[in-house]
Amino acid sequence: MKQQLVKLRNVLKEQNIDIFMASSPIIRAYLSGFKGYGGYIIVGDGIQDVVTDFCHYEQALMEAPDFHLVKITEDYNIVNYIAENGFKSVAFEEKFMTVEQYLHLKEKLPEVEFIPGSSIINKIKQIKTPEELEGYKKSCEVTCAIQKEFFDNLKEGMTEIEMNAFIHAAAKRHGAEGHMFEPITLIGSNASLCHGFPT
Repeated sequence: MKQQLVKLRNVLKEQNIDIFMASSPIIRAYLSGFKGYGGYIIVGDGIQDVVTDFCHYEQALMEAPDFHLVKITEDYNIVNYIAENGFKSVAFEEKFMTVEQYLHLKEKLPEVEFIPGSSIINKIKQIKTPEELEGYKKSCEVTCAIQKEFFDNLKEGMTEIEMNAFIHAAAKRHGAEGHMFEPITLIGSNASLCHGFPT
Protein backbone atom coordinates (compact mmCIF):
# COMPACT_ATOMS: atom_id res chain seq x y z
CA MET A 1 0.00 0.00 0.00
CA LYS A 2 2.87 2.37 0.66
CA GLN A 3 3.81 2.30 -3.03
CA GLN A 4 0.31 3.40 -4.00
CA LEU A 5 0.49 6.29 -1.56
CA VAL A 6 3.91 7.40 -2.82
CA LYS A 7 2.70 7.31 -6.43
CA LEU A 8 -0.50 9.18 -5.54
CA ARG A 9 1.38 11.89 -3.64
CA ASN A 10 3.75 12.34 -6.59
CA VAL A 11 0.84 12.88 -9.00
CA LEU A 12 -0.88 15.28 -6.59
CA LYS A 13 2.34 17.27 -6.28
CA GLU A 14 2.79 17.36 -10.07
CA GLN A 15 -0.75 18.67 -10.52
CA ASN A 16 -0.62 21.02 -7.52
CA ILE A 17 -3.58 19.38 -5.76
CA ASP A 18 -3.83 19.43 -1.96
CA ILE A 19 -5.56 16.09 -1.37
CA PHE A 20 -7.20 13.10 -2.98
CA MET A 21 -10.54 12.16 -1.41
CA ALA A 22 -11.47 8.51 -2.02
CA SER A 23 -15.09 7.62 -1.40
CA SER A 24 -15.68 4.36 -3.31
CA PRO A 25 -15.16 1.14 -1.32
CA ILE A 26 -12.71 -0.29 -3.87
CA ILE A 27 -10.42 2.74 -3.94
CA ARG A 28 -10.64 3.24 -0.16
CA ALA A 29 -9.43 -0.34 0.29
CA TYR A 30 -6.81 0.06 -2.46
CA LEU A 31 -5.23 3.05 -0.73
CA SER A 32 -5.57 2.07 2.92
CA GLY A 33 -6.86 -1.47 3.45
CA PHE A 34 -10.04 -0.07 5.03
CA LYS A 35 -13.01 -2.07 3.74
CA GLY A 36 -15.82 -0.40 5.68
CA TYR A 37 -19.01 0.71 3.94
CA GLY A 38 -18.77 4.39 4.75
CA GLY A 39 -16.36 7.26 4.93
CA TYR A 40 -13.42 8.71 3.04
CA ILE A 41 -9.72 8.06 2.66
CA ILE A 42 -7.80 11.32 2.43
CA VAL A 43 -4.25 11.37 1.05
CA GLY A 44 -2.05 14.42 0.65
CA ASP A 45 1.43 15.66 1.47
CA GLY A 46 2.01 14.26 4.97
CA ILE A 47 -1.69 13.39 5.23
CA GLN A 48 -3.32 9.98 5.33
CA ASP A 49 -6.63 10.02 7.16
CA VAL A 50 -9.67 7.78 7.44
CA VAL A 51 -12.70 10.03 7.88
CA THR A 52 -15.62 7.87 8.98
CA ASP A 53 -18.50 7.51 11.43
CA PHE A 54 -18.88 5.57 14.69
CA CYS A 55 -20.03 2.40 12.88
CA HIS A 56 -16.55 1.98 11.40
CA TYR A 57 -14.13 3.33 14.05
CA GLU A 58 -12.94 -0.05 15.26
CA GLN A 59 -12.73 -1.52 11.77
CA ALA A 60 -10.75 1.48 10.51
CA LEU A 61 -8.27 1.14 13.38
CA MET A 62 -7.75 -2.55 12.57
CA GLU A 63 -7.64 -2.36 8.77
CA ALA A 64 -5.80 0.96 8.30
CA PRO A 65 -3.41 1.15 11.26
CA ASP A 66 -1.04 3.53 9.43
CA PHE A 67 -3.84 6.06 8.92
CA HIS A 68 -5.06 8.72 11.32
CA LEU A 69 -8.72 8.26 12.29
CA VAL A 70 -11.00 11.30 12.02
CA LYS A 71 -14.47 10.75 13.46
CA ILE A 72 -17.59 11.96 11.71
CA THR A 73 -20.30 12.94 14.19
CA GLU A 74 -23.60 14.81 14.09
CA ASP A 75 -21.62 18.04 14.45
CA TYR A 76 -18.57 17.20 12.32
CA ASN A 77 -18.55 15.93 8.73
CA ILE A 78 -16.41 15.95 5.60
CA VAL A 79 -17.26 19.60 4.93
CA ASN A 80 -15.93 20.57 8.37
CA TYR A 81 -12.84 18.44 7.82
CA ILE A 82 -11.96 20.09 4.48
CA ALA A 83 -12.64 23.60 5.83
CA GLU A 84 -10.76 23.01 9.09
CA ASN A 85 -7.66 21.85 7.22
CA GLY A 86 -7.78 24.74 4.75
CA PHE A 87 -7.59 22.57 1.63
CA LYS A 88 -8.03 24.62 -1.53
CA SER A 89 -7.97 21.84 -4.14
CA VAL A 90 -9.55 18.42 -3.72
CA ALA A 91 -9.41 15.59 -6.26
CA PHE A 92 -12.48 13.36 -5.93
CA GLU A 93 -13.98 10.27 -7.56
CA GLU A 94 -16.37 11.82 -10.04
CA LYS A 95 -17.43 8.38 -11.30
CA PHE A 96 -18.63 7.41 -7.82
CA MET A 97 -19.80 10.56 -6.04
CA THR A 98 -23.42 11.51 -6.65
CA VAL A 99 -24.40 14.84 -8.18
CA GLU A 100 -26.20 15.64 -4.92
CA GLN A 101 -23.04 15.06 -2.86
CA TYR A 102 -20.94 17.12 -5.28
CA LEU A 103 -23.38 20.04 -5.31
CA HIS A 104 -23.53 19.96 -1.49
CA LEU A 105 -19.74 20.21 -1.25
CA LYS A 106 -19.64 23.03 -3.82
CA GLU A 107 -22.35 24.94 -1.96
CA LYS A 108 -20.74 24.56 1.46
CA LEU A 109 -17.16 25.07 0.24
CA PRO A 110 -17.36 27.60 -2.63
CA GLU A 111 -13.70 28.57 -2.27
CA VAL A 112 -12.48 24.98 -2.80
CA GLU A 113 -11.67 23.68 -6.27
CA PHE A 114 -13.04 20.16 -6.75
CA ILE A 115 -11.10 18.31 -9.45
CA PRO A 116 -12.24 15.06 -11.11
CA GLY A 117 -9.67 12.52 -9.93
CA SER A 118 -10.53 9.17 -11.52
CA SER A 119 -7.73 9.64 -14.08
CA ILE A 120 -5.26 10.11 -11.20
CA ILE A 121 -6.17 6.77 -9.65
CA ASN A 122 -6.19 5.07 -13.06
CA LYS A 123 -2.68 6.38 -13.69
CA ILE A 124 -1.22 4.99 -10.46
CA LYS A 125 -3.03 1.65 -10.91
CA GLN A 126 -1.49 1.01 -14.35
CA ILE A 127 1.69 -0.52 -12.95
CA LYS A 128 0.90 -3.23 -10.41
CA THR A 129 2.84 -3.65 -7.19
CA PRO A 130 4.23 -7.07 -6.17
CA GLU A 131 1.47 -7.18 -3.52
CA GLU A 132 -1.21 -6.63 -6.16
CA LEU A 133 0.28 -9.27 -8.48
CA GLU A 134 0.27 -11.76 -5.61
CA GLY A 135 -3.38 -10.89 -4.96
CA TYR A 136 -4.30 -11.56 -8.60
CA LYS A 137 -2.51 -14.91 -8.48
CA LYS A 138 -4.31 -15.88 -5.28
CA SER A 139 -7.71 -14.86 -6.63
CA CYS A 140 -7.15 -16.99 -9.75
CA GLU A 141 -6.23 -19.98 -7.56
CA VAL A 142 -9.35 -19.50 -5.44
CA THR A 143 -11.58 -19.11 -8.51
CA CYS A 144 -10.20 -22.31 -10.06
CA ALA A 145 -10.72 -24.22 -6.81
CA ILE A 146 -14.34 -22.99 -6.60
CA GLN A 147 -15.02 -23.99 -10.20
CA LYS A 148 -13.54 -27.47 -9.70
CA GLU A 149 -15.54 -28.07 -6.52
CA PHE A 150 -18.69 -26.79 -8.21
CA PHE A 151 -18.44 -29.07 -11.25
CA ASP A 152 -17.42 -32.04 -9.09
CA ASN A 153 -20.65 -31.61 -7.11
CA LEU A 154 -23.09 -30.52 -9.84
CA LYS A 155 -26.07 -32.85 -9.99
CA GLU A 156 -29.05 -33.16 -12.28
CA GLY A 157 -32.08 -31.54 -10.70
CA MET A 158 -30.22 -28.75 -8.85
CA THR A 159 -31.96 -25.40 -9.11
CA GLU A 160 -30.20 -22.19 -10.05
CA ILE A 161 -30.63 -21.00 -6.45
CA GLU A 162 -29.01 -24.17 -5.11
CA MET A 163 -26.09 -23.80 -7.51
CA ASN A 164 -25.68 -20.15 -6.54
CA ALA A 165 -25.71 -21.02 -2.83
CA PHE A 166 -23.10 -23.73 -3.45
CA ILE A 167 -20.77 -21.23 -5.15
CA HIS A 168 -21.15 -18.76 -2.27
CA ALA A 169 -20.36 -21.47 0.30
CA ALA A 170 -17.42 -22.78 -1.75
CA ALA A 171 -16.02 -19.26 -2.01
CA LYS A 172 -16.03 -18.98 1.79
CA ARG A 173 -14.45 -22.42 2.16
CA HIS A 174 -11.61 -21.40 -0.16
CA GLY A 175 -10.94 -18.09 1.59
CA ALA A 176 -12.61 -15.58 -0.72
CA GLU A 177 -13.60 -12.30 0.93
CA GLY A 178 -16.53 -11.84 -1.42
CA HIS A 179 -17.54 -11.55 -5.08
CA MET A 180 -16.82 -8.72 -7.47
CA PHE A 181 -20.36 -9.34 -8.70
CA GLU A 182 -23.03 -11.94 -8.01
CA PRO A 183 -22.24 -15.37 -9.55
CA ILE A 184 -24.32 -15.96 -12.68
CA THR A 185 -25.91 -19.40 -12.28
CA LEU A 186 -28.50 -19.78 -15.03
CA ILE A 187 -29.68 -22.84 -16.94
CA GLY A 188 -32.19 -23.70 -19.66
CA SER A 189 -34.08 -20.76 -21.13
CA ASN A 190 -32.51 -18.42 -18.53
CA ALA A 191 -29.00 -19.13 -19.83
CA SER A 192 -29.33 -16.42 -22.51
CA LEU A 193 -29.69 -13.71 -19.83
CA CYS A 194 -26.30 -12.03 -19.51
CA HIS A 195 -26.86 -10.96 -15.91
CA GLY A 196 -30.04 -12.71 -14.89
CA PHE A 197 -30.96 -13.72 -11.34
CA PRO A 198 -31.13 -17.37 -10.28
CA THR A 199 -34.61 -18.85 -9.92
